[in-house]
Amino acid sequence: IEVIRGPSAAIYGGDAMFGVINVVTRSGTSVGRVASLKLGSGADRRLRLSWGGQVGGADVLVSATGFGVHGRTLSVADVNGDGSRRDLHRVGGEDGGQLFAKVRGSDWSFSLIHSKRERVVPTASYDTIADDHGHAETDTYTLLNLGKEWKLNAANTLHQRLYLGDYRYDGVFPYDYSADPAIADPRLMNVDLAKGSWWGIENRLVNTRWNGQRITLGIEYKSNWRQNQRNSDRGYGCVSTSGVSSDPCLNDQRSSQQVSVMAQDEIQIGSATLLTIGASYDHVSQFGSFWSPRLGVTHDAGQAGIFKLLYGTAFRVPSVYERYYTSPSFSYGNPALVPEKMRSLEVAWEKRFTQQSRLTASVYHFHIARMVTTDENGTTVNDGSKVEATGLELEYEQRWNNGSRLRTGYSIQHAADATRRFDNSPRHMVKANLGLPTGIPHLMAGLESQWISARTADYGTQKVPSYLLANLNLLYTPAGQPWEIALGIYNLFDRHYTDPVATDEILGARRWQIPQFGRSAMLRTTLHF
Repeated sequence: IEVIRGPSAAIYGGDAMFGVINVVTRSGTSVGRVASLKLGSGADRRLRLSWGGQVGGADVLVSATGFGVHGRTLSVADVNGDGSRRDLHRVGGEDGGQLFAKVRGSDWSFSLIHSKRERVVPTASYDTIADDHGHAETDTYTLLNLGKEWKLNAANTLHQRLYLGDYRYDGVFPYDYSADPAIADPRLMNVDLAKGSWWGIENRLVNTRWNGQRITLGIEYKSNWRQNQRNSDRGYGCVSTSGVSSDPCLNDQRSSQQVSVMAQDEIQIGSATLLTIGASYDHVSQFGSFWSPRLGVTHDAGQAGIFKLLYGTAFRVPSVYERYYTSPSFSYGNPALVPEKMRSLEVAWEKRFTQQSRLTASVYHFHIARMVTTDENGTTVNDGSKVEATGLELEYEQRWNNGSRLRTGYSIQHAADATRRFDNSPRHMVKANLGLPTGIPHLMAGLESQWISARTADYGTQKVPSYLLANLNLLYTPAGQPWEIALGIYNLFDRHYTDPVATDEILGARRWQIPQFGRSAMLRTTLHF
């Protein structure tokens, strides 16, 4: 997994504002045949079957996963209306499956990702009936990729990619209408539907003709040919304070297109310095055009370490949900929204003291103009003031010859607009991971701890306390055997803590935090055959 931090719109297009995560999957040959079973708290059951190998000279990997989670009981104090606590059941309950397939030839590739998940939401969000397991939300996602590489000559390589995607969201929300004589069913089911379909084609030409330079030129076209949203009350059309209508509460159908042109040059200056200059030009239907330049300098100073200077810009177009999701009883969307714009500056330093120890430090600052947020009425707006964030991150890693490994990290940041700090934005975070032999042959242990400082919620009016958590993992891999077994214990000391959530009206009360689960466990067995 490769994490490219900072805005990367110059090479990855719009929306690449804070970073890009590049997941490189293993080859089918290296995976072989694997079966993995997981059993955990809350009747969590997961089965994965994978097969990989060579077929007709191509590397093939196919993996299928099925899961079912009954969920756990969570006690909350904001649904009864009088401050008394109430147990909610099947919290975190979900069922679904995933399919992944990848085929790679010498100069071409094909991949398929498909997933479906249905989850139970008994937490009374959006003022629904508490502990009603009829509140269900289903996500279905499919993505196809076909890539081809053309070696034009010794200096030029053309990479082409065709992709298609489809996403569907189905939500069913139960509401209590027992006090409304106009509604025959006291349990009214509100049905929400969102469908998105897109396709695109990308061309990238990589040129290495000049010594010490790598030039990349690209063009991409993307068609979001279906961006539909619909909301209705089952059996009625739309029920609101104005009465009952036979029409749906929302029936919005959209489409959009985007064309992107990019250029980047990586210039090697001497043996120690790499200069990267890039820019992209994006034209988005309904919003016009955007330039996104990017500059990076990496210098290897030998014993002093490696220094990096990164400057980048990016933009993000508001989603159709943010712009157009509005019904008679839920005023959220704002058609007047305009794209966010972001620029950032980061200075980083990496020092290797030995082959087994490494220290990195980075200081960053970013500025966002017209950030999309919600006002206290729940309507999306562009923040009229500047949004600024400044922070420092430190990370230290140490390895030992006996197989032990320590990784620690600390970050401090301040993120705010002109009036207040951001909700759910901790000022301090500390994380540490220690892996080490247990003294028992073939048994390794891993201990993780994380501390998050206090955060604000509900538009800065509430404070969520800090917390410290610890997780323990044990892995047993007997020598010469095709199987392994792992045990994970999470929230090891059963700490009680809460996390901020977007402000929500729960039966007349305002919810701005929600308690999290206590101790849980997961047992995993894996067989290679």
